[in-house]
This record gives sequence, C-alpha cells and structure tokens, in this order.
Amino acid sequence: MHKSELKRKRPDYGPLTPSSSSDSGDDGNVGQLEASLKQYDNQQRKKRRTTITDLDAFGNSDHSSEDEADGDEDDSSTASLKDEHQSADRLARRIHRAFVQNALFELEKGNTAPLHELTSQLTVKVFSAEGLSVRQVYHVLSALLSHIDRLTTTACASLIRAIINLPGIGTDPGFLSGPERKPFSLLVCLYGKFLGVVVSIMPKWYTEIASRIVGEFTAASGSSSERLHSLLRYLVTIVPTSASVLQNAIIKLFPYKYDDLGILARYVANILHVVEYVPELRSGIWGVIVERTVELDVDIENKLDQLDDEDEDNDGDYGEISWDNFAPLAIDNNFEFGQNFHEDEVILSSQLDAEILDPTNIKTMSTKLDSLVSLLLGQLKLYFSAPEAPSNESLDLYSTLLSHFATYLLPTHRTHAIQYLFFSVSQVAPEFTDAFLALLLETALAPAEVIPRRQMAMQYLASYVARARAVTDSQLHSVISILSAWISRYLDEREFEVCSGDSTPVTSGARGSVDMARFTMFYAVVQGLFYIFCFRHSWLRNDDEDSGQSGEWVCNISQLLQRVVNSRFNPLKWCNADVVSMFAKVAHREGAAYCFSIIEKNKRGMPVASEVSSPADESSTPAIRASSLLVEDFNGTFNKVEMKPLEGYFPFDPLVLKRTRCMVRKNYVTWAEVAGDEEFSSDEDDDSANEAEDEEDDDDDAEEDEEN
Repeated sequence: MHKSELKRKRPDYGPLTPSSSSDSGDDGNVGQLEASLKQYDNQQRKKRRTTITDLDAFGNSDHSSEDEADGDEDDSSTASLKDEHQSADRLARRIHRAFVQNALFELEKGNTAPLHELTSQLTVKVFSAEGLSVRQVYHVLSALLSHIDRLTTTACASLIRAIINLPGIGTDPGFLSGPERKPFSLLVCLYGKFLGVVVSIMPKWYTEIASRIVGEFTAASGSSSERLHSLLRYLVTIVPTSASVLQNAIIKLFPYKYDDLGILARYVANILHVVEYVPELRSGIWGVIVERTVELDVDIENKLDQLDDEDEDNDGDYGEISWDNFAPLAIDNNFEFGQNFHEDEVILSSQLDAEILDPTNIKTMSTKLDSLVSLLLGQLKLYFSAPEAPSNESLDLYSTLLSHFATYLLPTHRTHAIQYLFFSVSQVAPEFTDAFLALLLETALAPAEVIPRRQMAMQYLASYVARARAVTDSQLHSVISILSAWISRYLDEREFEVCSGDSTPVTSGARGSVDMARFTMFYAVVQGLFYIFCFRHSWLRNDDEDSGQSGEWVCNISQLLQRVVNSRFNPLKWCNADVVSMFAKVAHREGAAYCFSIIEKNKRGMPVASEVSSPADESSTPAIRASSLLVEDFNGTFNKVEMKPLEGYFPFDPLVLKRTRCMVRKNYVTWAEVAGDEEFSSDEDDDSANEAEDEEDDDDDAEEDEEN
C-alpha cells in the first residue's frame, strides 16, 4: 500500500460507549476500551483514598506534606505503586486520544453521537463525581488540540462552547488539596493555549471567550485573578484589535448595584487591572465605574427622600434616618483585603442582622458606596501619589476623569460621595486644580449650556473653592475676578428689566406676573460668591506689610457685594436662607456689606429698592469683561415658572461616610477652621465632630501599631 494512503487511513476504534450506529464487529474493541477505562477510574478512586506520595499529571513525582507523613512505608512498595500509576496514566492518555479521534472520525461519517457524548462530559463540573477528573480533561483537551483544524465546522460549535465554559476552570487552587494543585495548574495552562489557538483560527469565538473570562472577575482574587489576567493578556496579544469586544463584555457583565459588596469590589479591582495591559480601555472602564457608582449614590439619595415622605408614624421602623447611622463595611467571606482595607474594621455579612442584609436597605447600600469610593481613591493614589511632576499616563488618566465628571456628575442632581474622587485627584498638582476650575467656570458661565447644568457647575465651583485646601491665593483671586466681572456686567445690562420696589420684571403682560425665574443663573452665581466669601474672606484681602494687618479687598469685592445686595434683583430674598444668614454675619463682621435691614424687609414683604443700583467706578470694575456671557435664550421658557429660593446644595459639604472621609480630610477645609466667632450650623457641628472622631480613630490605630 502506498505510504500516503497509509497516512490518510484512520483506525476505527469505535465509540467508548455502544451506539446503534456501531458495527457488531467492533464490539470486542469497545469492550476492551471500556474495561481499561473502568480499571483506570478504579485506580484513581483508590488513589484519592490513600495518603501515599501523589504523582503529577504526567508521571512526574510531586511530594506533598501529607504524603511525607507516611514515610514509614517501604521504598519498594512506593516505587511499585508509582510505576502502576504511571502505567495507568499512559493508558488513560491513549484511551482518551482514541476516544477523541473516533468521535471526530464518526462526525465526518455523519454520526454525531460520540461527539455529543464528549460534549456532555465536558459540561459537568470538574472534580465532581459525575464529571471528568482533572487528568481526564487534560487528556481530552490535548487530543483536541492535535486536531484543532477539524473543529472548524458548525457541528463542533457546541464542543468548543463547552470547552470555553468549562466548569471549575476558575477554581482557586488554594481550595484544592496538595496533590490536585499541580495537575490543575497544568490543565489551566493547556486551557489557555487551547483558547489561544481557537481565537487564532476562528476569531469569531473571541466574544464568548472574553465574556467567559470577564464573568469570572466577580469571584476571582489573588492567584486565581492573576491566572485570568495572564490568559486575557495572552489573548489580547493574539487579537490586538479586540479591545472594543472586551470593553463591551466588561460593561455588559458589570454587577448590579444590589449585588454583594465582595462581588462589586472584586469586579472593580479586576477591570482596573485590565487597564494596565490594555490602556486603550482606560476611558471606557473608568466611565462604567463612575456611571455605576453614580447610580448607587443617587439611589441612596432617592431612598432617603422616600423615607422623608413617609408617615412619621413609620419612622420608628428605621430609626433616625441619618448618614451617620449607616452600617460598617460588610463583605462576604471570599473578599480579599487590599491595602486600603483593615480587617479589624470589617464585619462579615453573616454578622449583620436581616434588616441590614436586605440589598435594598440604605445602610447596606451606603456600605457599598463608601467601600467602592475608598477603593477607587486607593487605586488612584497609585497613579497620582508621586511627588514629581505628573507623568503622561497620569495626565491622560486625569483628562479621562474630567471628561467623565462632565458626562456623569454635572447632569446629576445630588450625589454624596462619588464626587470626592475628583475632589481628591484634582488637588494632586496645581495644573490639575487649574483644569478642574476651568471646566467648572466654562460650564457655569456658558450661555449655550442648559440652566440646570450651569447651576450644578456653579454649585461645584463654589463648594470646591471653599473646601479644597490646595486652591492657591492666585487661583482664588482669579475665580473671584471672573465671577465679579460676570455679576457686574449682568447688573449693568439686565437690572433695568426688574421693576422698582417689588422685584417684578417689566413684561408686556399684566403687572404682578412674577418672572424672576429668568434670572435663576444670576442668583446661582451670586449665591456661589456668597458661599466662597464665607469660607475664604481672609484670603480676599491684600496684607499690609507695614502694619501687618489686613488691607484692601482684592477685586474690590466689598463694593461689588454692597451693590449686589442693594440691587433690584434682591438676591437676599431668592438665595438660600442658610447661605444668606451666614453671609450676612460674616460680611457684617468683616465690614464688607450690611444685609440685616434688607433681610428684615424681605421677611415683612416690604420693597427693598426703588432705582437701578449705581455701578462702581470704571477703575474699580474687574478687568475681565465678557458680554457674550450674558447672552441667554429664554424663548418664554420661564414665563410660567414660579420662582422659588435656591436650594442650599454644595457637593463638597461635610462627608459622613467614614472611610472616604478619612481618605480626603487632609485636603479638606472644615468650617471650624475659618468660622471665627460665628455660630456653627448643625451640619458644621457634625463636620467638627466627625473630624474629632477621625483623629481619635487614627490615635487608636497608631497605638495598635505600636503594640504590634
């Protein structure tokens, strides 16, 4: 017979299990194969019941501590058992190779039963009594890898899918007994090689493979996480254009906000690890993290609002609703602590009562929010903690974060914690602070932006300038100059629209058709200026070097404030009452403006202005002027809107989530530092109390460290 014909001819081993399509003449071969396989399985079960030295997957010795305990056995018996197991392993390799070859040969003849049997065996979890052992799966994959070119047909799709989703492949080796670890590690290596060959030959499978690996991120930590990332990194090198597919899988499989904290934390940690070797996914991954954290943050606020709206008789079921009442960090038993978590501060989910464990409970959700934000802050420190100038990688990441801030936070009304990511990172370097201030100013004063977005930007700007310790004098003065110029120009060009006396605008309709809502942005900017002044008034004077006392106000802020409070717009009526009250006290004490008489008139409903306020002298007007900032398109939008006093929301007000608060407090200006003799509001009292509590906690930690 010709040599090429011998090469093409395949031996027909017959299926390992009888089938209706098998010829009767193959029964003898089938019986021999089944008997050999049964003998091998019996040997494997006997092996698990003994404590003799285990063999590795392919005949190499692998001594474990348990095996060494039986050192009293004689050498001849041990060597005999080794030879027996090596022979059994070689036999098993030949059997499974024959089984795979037969299944593929039968498939070419139209008989799919052997292939379906092989597929069904691979869908049962490895290590289970019903499934294949680690060595058996290894032999099957090794045989299939030798015939990978024959798996490209549609009929083999179920088999490939079963291998991709092989149950048990994501098992942490730490949970395996000593003898099982090395064979399992070899199986994982072969599994990765198989997937790499599949992707190279059939790129269409990459989507399912990526989803399979990403799906394991919720449970992977430590060594199991490293194995997944090694495999994913290998696959990315094979298909370098697969970043978009991987990003879609990461977004699609992101855990739900009501999932356990451990699941969320492990998933976030793993997808951030992906950025290290697939940097083009940085924007997409940070985007989905910020978006989902914002959703969790907002959901907590919505639930607090719902509880506030409920009947007071039901309040006893929840206790006093306060952010300070939130539960401590609760995680599942599989969560791996990182550098930012201290195990002694944590209680496991099993220790919490049923009410707290309700995934929709505010306390549980606040725990997740606090933990996620602190985890992200810790991750960002790896990029932004270097004392030298920011690297190109840090600059790219910061640009990405600013983009996500504008996309997800500026349009969102009221969040409590996620914004502190940007509060912290923006203070790492002066150029970062400049960029953050520029973004907020441009958005707040941009006529093309919608009013709610501009208001939110102004709230962020005022709160940031007041609270961020890294804001320099020059940056503060620049912000004050720009805001003063905008307000002054607004007064010049728009105050005539307001009738004298009763703050009713000039309209073509009947008198008394109040339309003050058209000036909402003016009030938002003025309120922001009031708020900044309360915190930063000491930095708004030019020091007199001769006397050592405070000198003139920068940007002639005192003259502008006096003009604003006496204008027809009457901002002391429409700005938030708490902000107005505190501003009036500070401005009076500092001699910048007197507001109490106007506040009293507003309470009595008396008119406060009879003529257009006089602008300051040209020399006293801030240098920056931009009339384009005043171009606003109302289109009658506000004609039917009832004007209400502005809300007193400032995003960087005292944070009550303990972990996050501890991580940002060194860059945070508290009211106690700047209040002077003024009375604290209740919120600021809490702020001071929280700071004292944090210091006590730090002292306790330091004492424990010394003892250890």
